[in-house]
Amino acid sequence: MKLKVATAIVSVVVFVGMALIVIMGIFVRKPVTQTQAATPDGQVAISISPNKTYKNGYATISWAASEKTISCEAGGEWSGAKTVSGQESTGRLTSAGNKEYNITCKSSNGQYKASASLTVTE
Repeated sequence: MKLKVATAIVSVVVFVGMALIVIMGIFVRKPVTQTQAATPDGQVAISISPNKTYKNGYATISWAASEKTISCEAGGEWSGAKTVSGQESTGRLTSAGNKEYNITCKSSNGQYKASASLTVTE
């Protein structure tokens, strides 16, 4: 008899739990995810955050080019081949002044450039 009562209790608990899961799935709002807007073909964008910092500070460079981009190259205060989109630290900024970060990307439609400035103060 005790086994039947225990089985009945477990069945009720499982049923109630499943019902709650279904109800929560219907009525609980799903979180909104943010996606980066696509860059139109033949464009590249670059930004620096923060765009003002102190000597010996750091900043992050972010860039994104259109999907049909073949290659990207950095210039100005940074250099080298870059992926179509990404983020990179400036590294420790050891001197004050205005810093210019450039990126040039190539696609089948031509070459596209963007730049961003960073102000480093004492």
